[in-house]
Amino acid sequence: MDCPHCGTPNPEQARFCVRCGRPLLPAAPSVPRPSRTRRRGFHLYPLPALDALSPPG
Repeated sequence: MDCPHCGTPNPEQARFCVRCGRPLLPAAPSVPRPSRTRRRGFHLYPLPALDALSPPG
């Protein structure tokens, strides 16, 4: 495991870096993230105020 602070290679079981002494974070388990879907398009909502401005008929 490489130290995220100084980049020094460390043994896998090490809890602290052999060079800088900072704590080594355990590897996070790979958990699949839910995919983000991008919504396309838009919604039109009726606007009563605009109806009042439109010409009659």
